[in-house]
Amino acid sequence: MILDTRARRRKQSTNSTRIGTWWHIQKRLILSLIIAFVTFIVVLFIPAITSLTDVHLRIVLSPQWSFDLFGAILPAITGIVFFVMSLWILRFSVIRYGALFCVSVTSILVFTSVERYSFSNVAVIEPVQVMSFLMSIIVASIVFAGGSSSKKSKTGLIMKLKIAKRKYLLALLVMSSCFPLGSLFVDISVGNALSSFVGHYVGGAGLNDGIFISALISPLAITCITASIIVIQEFLKNEKKKL
Repeated sequence: MILDTRARRRKQSTNSTRIGTWWHIQKRLILSLIIAFVTFIVVLFIPAITSLTDVHLRIVLSPQWSFDLFGAILPAITGIVFFVMSLWILRFSVIRYGALFCVSVTSILVFTSVERYSFSNVAVIEPVQVMSFLMSIIVASIVFAGGSSSKKSKTGLIMKLKIAKRKYLLALLVMSSCFPLGSLFVDISVGNALSSFVGHYVGGAGLNDGIFISALISPLAITCITASIIVIQEFLKNEKKKL
């Protein structure tokens, strides 16, 4: 009877150990899947949510130029701050950032001419969402492929982070500055050329403007792509263990 009890306890302990080991191995995979799915859904619905708002605060600089606080100025400020942080604190390459900025501007010029595709009365796929995911894939690929010199970071706290977290932080800063600033550049240059005689209102749609939305969904899109990369890495790692 005593031996049976000991054997039962040993078996229960073994089972709990296996469950704990399985959760420890699969934890990153499961959490990354959840994060990728949630951020993907949020990015899809953000334009539909912001379309319910109609908030503007126009700041007139001259008869030819005016800027919206929400649609242009706030995204510009955050984009410049993230740009400085990515280059000065995490030491991202200026050349690589310039290349990503050019890709961002080119993709915006191409996709802004694409019509909206409505799949239902609720979800609407817009060019800004497609561009955010494409840009996130490019940014994450460059950063995770070794495009980061963040080992020379000026901040000791960042140096204590693991490499994957440090690269995610760098990709987050680069994406959150490159995409909104690229949108702002296109709005100023192309919009001014089209409305040179009547004046140009940069970010005129306020909270519903493409510049503001690009700043809003950039960190979510790069988080979704980064989580997807981690999912692939964990899956490949588990497959190697099986072999």
